Amino acid sequence: MRKYFLLSIVLFYSMSYSSAYAQQKFKNLSGSIAASMAIPVYNLAYTSIGAGVDIAGLYAMNKSLAVSADAGYTGLVGKKYFPSISLIPIRVGMQYRLDEKIFAEGKIGLGILSLGNVNTNYTAYSVGIGYDLSSRFYMRTRYDGFAKKASSFGYAALGIGYVFCK
Repeated sequence: MRKYFLLSIVLFYSMSYSSAYAQQKFKNLSGSIAASMAIPVYNLAYTSIGAGVDIAGLYAMNKSLAVSADAGYTGLVGKKYFPSISLIPIRVGMQYRLDEKIFAEGKIGLGILSLGNVNTNYTAYSVGIGYDLSSRFYMRTRYDGFAKKASSFGYAALGIGYVFCK
């Protein structure tokens, strides 16, 4: 599981970050990495606070609209005798600029829940809003949900990110 996650980070990073020629050719492409704190809010009573990291790419269609792709890892600590869980979302979505500094985003894709040696696939979705602190740093808050037939759960996340390729 971690091998696939690390491989996706390496592939994503190599696609996002390239030579000066490629940066000129793909001037609408940007990449970022973000750290976040996760707070369980729906059907995760057996877990407590957690933390995560995401790597994302953005392709600007115009000044207000961009297509996004991201992959991440979030760990939520289990309460008392319950084990901790790991969540790996791999999603695509859209980001809309409300103004120069504020953006809203929505994403959907695959979510992998890892509990001990058992992995289960879910539909992962996310909605959030963010604020650019500078040209390289941003903060955002979002709700990450995971759904599968009769089972669903989610957490709220507050994070800060760094744009490494712009």
